[in-house]
Amino acid sequence: DFTTENGAVIIRVRSDDVMFARGSDQLTPKARRTIDAVAQVVAPLPHQIRIEGHTCNLPVRSGKYANNWELSSARAISVVLHMISKCGFSPHRLSAMGYSDTLPVVPNNSEAHHIKNRRIDIVLTRGDAPHKTSVTAAGGGAVDPDVKPGPVDVVPHVDVTLMPHGKAGASHQ
Repeated sequence: DFTTENGAVIIRVRSDDVMFARGSDQLTPKARRTIDAVAQVVAPLPHQIRIEGHTCNLPVRSGKYANNWELSSARAISVVLHMISKCGFSPHRLSAMGYSDTLPVVPNNSEAHHIKNRRIDIVLTRGDAPHKTSVTAAGGGAVDPDVKPGPVDVVPHVDVTLMPHGKAGASHQ
């Protein structure tokens, strides 16, 4: 599913039997194919990508994770690591968040709703990478962090946004 929220595009993938076995953070073969397909679509876009793991409110029964916080975080990390190692994404474009059962899309009051709430959200946000490991000057030398930069020429920014049904649209800012 595709949706938008607060200026971000959210690609929602149900976890049950698609991404992970219950209580596991190991990507299924179907999950790898799904992530690879999504990666092909989002790779050329300029957005930061936040992978969010979500669970339902049922207790975790596997011995590996003590609770849904750990499970949802581990699942998000598994997706991030796949996108880096198999899809070629820069780690600077990706982040992982685990939300446990705190952001359900529907009330956790039936098995059908539990299934909808167990999911991975791939969130495309605007902005630069949150952490940069190095800064270089235009000439290639290191930048002294105590020296304030001079004026910057502003160039119009083109933002590509996913529209419903996978169509892309561009807006100039």
